[in-house]
Amino acid sequence: MCLAPRLRLVLAVLAGLTLVVPLAPALAAHDVVPARVAGETRFETAAEVARLQFPQGTSTAIVATSVTFPDALAGASLAGAADAPVLLVQPDDVPDPTSTVLADLGVENVYILGGPRAVSDDVEAELRERYEVVRLAGESRFGTAAEIAAETARLQGRLGEIAGLTTAFVANGRAFPDALAAGSPATTEEDAFPILLVESDTYPAETEQAIADLGIEQVIIVGGPQAVDEHVERHLAEDTRAVLRVAGDTREETAVAVAEFAMRQFDYTGELVVLARSDDFPDALAAGLHAGRHDAPILLTPPDALAQPTAALLHDLCPAVEAVRAVGGRVAISAATLDEAVHQAEDCHATEFRTGETYRVEPGRQVEVSAGDAVDLSVTERWDGRPVQEPLDVTLFPCDAVDRGTGTFADADGDGLADDIAATTTGAATIESATEADRVEPRYAHDARFLHGALSWTLRSGATDCTVTVVFDDRDGDDQLRVDSEGNALEHYGARKVSWS
Repeated sequence: MCLAPRLRLVLAVLAGLTLVVPLAPALAAHDVVPARVAGETRFETAAEVARLQFPQGTSTAIVATSVTFPDALAGASLAGAADAPVLLVQPDDVPDPTSTVLADLGVENVYILGGPRAVSDDVEAELRERYEVVRLAGESRFGTAAEIAAETARLQGRLGEIAGLTTAFVANGRAFPDALAAGSPATTEEDAFPILLVESDTYPAETEQAIADLGIEQVIIVGGPQAVDEHVERHLAEDTRAVLRVAGDTREETAVAVAEFAMRQFDYTGELVVLARSDDFPDALAAGLHAGRHDAPILLTPPDALAQPTAALLHDLCPAVEAVRAVGGRVAISAATLDEAVHQAEDCHATEFRTGETYRVEPGRQVEVSAGDAVDLSVTERWDGRPVQEPLDVTLFPCDAVDRGTGTFADADGDGLADDIAATTTGAATIESATEADRVEPRYAHDARFLHGALSWTLRSGATDCTVTVVFDDRDGDDQLRVDSEGNALEHYGARKVSWS
C-alpha cells in the first residue's frame, strides 16, 4: 500500500460540517503526513471512517451498540469477510450520522450484532423498513462472538490460516484495552480471522463449541495473563494444536506487540499507521477494517501524551511511515499528540538510524566449549525489557567479520550488507535446530518463532571453529543484515560469540 501524495486525504470537522481536504505533497522537511478522520461524536467518527474506506459506496454494513465493546470487536472479522464498515447505534435509537451514512453509501444489507439489549427490536424494525437485516446474536457476548465467527466462515467459505493452521484471535470479553488493536489483523485483505471471547479466568462453553465447530487449529491470545489467565490458556491448548500469546505489560505495549506480529505475519508495510485513543473503545473498533485493508497497524495512546511504547515503534518504523492517521477529534487524540507521533515517525530522517543490539541473547557471555559439544542459545526479551513477538532469522558469521568491541560488522565492498553471512571461521559449525523455524539451513534459520516465551537455537561443531551467532529481524526479507557505512547494523539484532577448541 502506498499513499501517493495526490491521493492523500485528511478529514477535518469545522462548524459541524465534515470537510474532505486534500493534503499537499509532503515536503522534504516534513516527510510524514499527519492525517485525521473524525466527527464530533463516536457515531460521526465511525461514519467518516466508513466514507473514507468506501468512497464508491458499499452494499453491506454492520451496526453494533456504542455502549459496550464486545460485539463491535468480534465484528471485525465479519467486516473483513463482508467488506462492510462497522457503524454505531444507541441501544434504542439510530443516530442521524449512522442513518445518513447508510443512505449515502447505498447500503442494501445490514447486519445487527448482539441481542435486543444491545440493539433493541425497535431499532431493528426501523432498519428493516429500508434494508435487508440479519441479526447475529447469542445468549451472551460469548455466544454472539461465536455466531459472528460462524457467519464469517460462511461468507468466506473458510477462515484465515497462519502457518497452515486455521486461526482465531481470543480476547477478554469483559475488558477492552488489550483487544483494541486486534481489529486490524482480523480483517486483512486476503483473510478474515474471527475474534472469540473468554472471561479472564473462565473458558465459556460457547467459545469452546465455536472452536470445535469451526475447526480452529490455532488461537492467538491478545493480552497478558491478567486479561486471559494461564488456566484459560491451558484449556485452549487442549482444544487446538497451537496457542500463541501476543501481549505487553500495558494496553499500549500490547498494541505494539500486535502491530509487530502483523508486520511479520501479514507483511504490513508500516507506510500508514492508525492512531487511536487507549482509554476508550469506539474509535479503534470503527477503524479496524480501514487499518486492515491498508496493511496498517492500530497503535494506542492516551489523548494528551504520546505513549512511550507507541513512540518507540513509530521511531523503529522510520523511514517506512508515510502517514499517521488519528481516528477521532482533538479530544480523542490532541493535535500535540499527533504532532509528536509524526515527529517520532520521521526522526530518522534527521539523523542516521542505527539500532545497536536489540535482543538479549543468553548465555550473556562468550561461550567456549570443546569440539563436538552442542551449544544452546536463546532470546526471551529485548534489552529494554519489552517482550519479543516477531519471528527472527538466526545466522552465523566468522569471528573476524564482527568486531564485538564496537558491535560493527565488516562490509569490505561497501554494498551496505554485512560480509560473510552464513559462514564461520573454519566452516565446521552449523545450526542444528531453531524453534518453530520455517526452514533451517546449515548456517541460516529462517523465521524462527517463539515457543513458551523463548526463541531457542542449538549450534554444534565437530572441529575447532569460531563464530558470532546473530539473531535479527529481517524485516525486508532479503536474508541479509543491512549495515551503514561504518558497519553498524540497520536491522534489529542480538549476537553472541561461540568458539570450539
